[in-house]
Amino acid sequence: MAAGGLVATPAGGFTWTRAGGRTDYGQLPGMPGSSHAFAISSDGQTTAGMTTNTAYRYRAGDPALQLLGIQPGYTSSKAQGISGDGEIVVGMSRAGQTDEFAEAFRWTSTTGLVGLGYLQPGQSYSEAAAVSSDGAVVVGHVRQTTGFNQAFVWREGTGMVGLPGLDLVTNSGRASAVNQGGGSSLGAVSSDSPSMQRCGSAGRPFRSECPPASSEAGHSA
Repeated sequence: MAAGGLVATPAGGFTWTRAGGRTDYGQLPGMPGSSHAFAISSDGQTTAGMTTNTAYRYRAGDPALQLLGIQPGYTSSKAQGISGDGEIVVGMSRAGQTDEFAEAFRWTSTTGLVGLGYLQPGQSYSEAAAVSSDGAVVVGHVRQTTGFNQAFVWREGTGMVGLPGLDLVTNSGRASAVNQGGGSSLGAVSSDSPSMQRCGSAGRPFRSECPPASSEAGHSA
């Protein structure tokens, strides 16, 4: 199973299976002009992504996208990860079109968008990239005040903790995936300058064991 978005007009989201091929749900009547999908549930029935400026969730067969909203103080939101059952979505809300102000979020139908905060006071950019199958563990990265990124893991009740074992003096780290049980994460670390890292420069991959739930938590916004 796969999900993504067409570079077309309208730029609609789609799902794909080997048996059934591509289903262009973003081209259905009444859909917004943009609905790129960035994540898909384990059974392939639920996707998450972004319209022109708002994170969404979509269940196969629904007539419309479920817009998840935008956190207060921000101007857009983007969904980037979804739990195995499609009930929990993670991503970020951003202010403007720059990479200076953003906050990672975790969404459920009960809580709505909940900001996950940052690792340290004074930080203003965090981004959730993936969530474990059960929705309990979120990974992503925070922009440090030096301009370099630091990978994080977040757990409910514990909060955000920086991933260990990464040299953050001269490197940027981003966690982009987490295993089913939430015990290990994957990402990349780059030794480029902060300005190059913002341009998406290539880094070397890493695998990290996520810290235990008793680790010191980060800072909430």
